[in-house]
Amino acid sequence: MAADTKSTWGLAAPVPRFGENESLLVAGGLGGPFTIWLYTPLRNAITLGSQAPSAATHPASALYKEVFARGLAGGWTGCTTTVAVSSVQFMCMGPLYHVYASKLGATLAVGATGLTESLISYGSQTRNAQLAYNATVPAASRVAVQHPLNPVGVGFPPHVMRNVAAMTGCRLVTGPCTTAITSLTHATGLRPDPSVLQVAGDFAGCLLGAAMSMPLNQSYNYLVTATPEARSAGVVSSTVGFLKSQYLNKGADGRVTISRTVARDVFMRCAYIAPQLTTYMFIERGLMAYGRRLDQERGGAADDVRLL
Repeated sequence: MAADTKSTWGLAAPVPRFGENESLLVAGGLGGPFTIWLYTPLRNAITLGSQAPSAATHPASALYKEVFARGLAGGWTGCTTTVAVSSVQFMCMGPLYHVYASKLGATLAVGATGLTESLISYGSQTRNAQLAYNATVPAASRVAVQHPLNPVGVGFPPHVMRNVAAMTGCRLVTGPCTTAITSLTHATGLRPDPSVLQVAGDFAGCLLGAAMSMPLNQSYNYLVTATPEARSAGVVSSTVGFLKSQYLNKGADGRVTISRTVARDVFMRCAYIAPQLTTYMFIERGLMAYGRRLDQERGGAADDVRLL
């Protein structure tokens, strides 16, 4: 990484000049942890929702209020370890995804990235979820807390599948969404700046990824915050039982209907994932554009991906 020197208040100050490849590392190492920290209260509220099956008694507003019941700082319960590990996590989501994509293609890269991300972040995110849950229940109901560096646990399979679903939205679906939004706006005679259309496409893709990943995410949250007795029937049976009780209602006549909790949990998952991943992708795209411009100024664009 080269640096220019510019005068600031009469002093010589170095100005970083990193290329496109380095910009991916900066986005992952700094931009990712920032978004994880910023949206922690929304993530914690989702965790509480996995143990509150009734949207009537526990609407989204009540869960958000419960997160902040111990004051403003209480909303960020458990975020320290998650933020620390998220630097490595987002280095996986950003730079490593592009490496996988250059070798495997975009579709397989999503799966490989989701698995790698879980191996890195499962321990810290599980600890975050358990600390957030324990802060809202009596001592007798609290669950054991996961070591942040332990990537093994009952919630690992849905954690991987959740990551793959969310990654599909932000990496594979955003392109078609941007194309569709561009066509729609042009058909109505509007000509927004391409950067605006890109952010709109990113947000739409992340929304779809969030919705697809919601049942998997809540299955993970339930498994890691349930007591061993609550899942004594086994992980698979307990997960199926959770999904039925959380999202299906059975009437007196035996008729099964979809619970209102589905709408609540989809809303809360979208309210967290869509802005969080869109913010990260905005940072990543901006830094990559900056790095690409500097690569060109230095005499040629960067090769495809040369990170590893």
